[in-house]
Amino acid sequence: MRLVIADTSSINYLLLIGYIDILPALFEKVIVPAAVCEELKHPKAPAFVRNWAGNPAAWVEVRPARGRHDASLEALDEGEEAAILLALELHADLLLMDDEEGVIAARGKGLEVTGRSVPSARRRNANCWTSARPSSASSEGISAFHRESWTGFSRSRRVASRFAHSSSRN
Repeated sequence: MRLVIADTSSINYLLLIGYIDILPALFEKVIVPAAVCEELKHPKAPAFVRNWAGNPAAWVEVRPARGRHDASLEALDEGEEAAILLALELHADLLLMDDEEGVIAARGKGLEVTGRSVPSARRRNANCWTSARPSSASSEGISAFHRESWTGFSRSRRVASRFAHSSSRN
């Protein structure tokens, strides 16, 4: 089974660009930690992101992380920590995460991680609600946003597609 755990920014960006439905096309099971859904309901999140978090798609399983608190993860946000703990608990095939500190921590625990590895929002003085700005439809017929974000997402999508393709041969 191809199981993926998704962190807050991964879900947020996929919603912002209209590609959230790529997840069930690539993975048999998509799990979002309950802490991630709570972060997606942040008052600064766009209304449609908050609405999605309050009523996720039928193919999403929202689940709390049961893992014990891990002191090595305490520098991370609650959603990142929950995503890593849940990925470990469920032996996930892939973790979607882009926070640099989270990616390093997850890989240090032996998890397969894909996503844009970007400096932590805490160090950038920014947050994921304002770093992506949807704009008019591009020539590819999708919502475009910051070039850097799109490049990172495209790279992540290619990695996820390769992962899904190689997993289906096993």
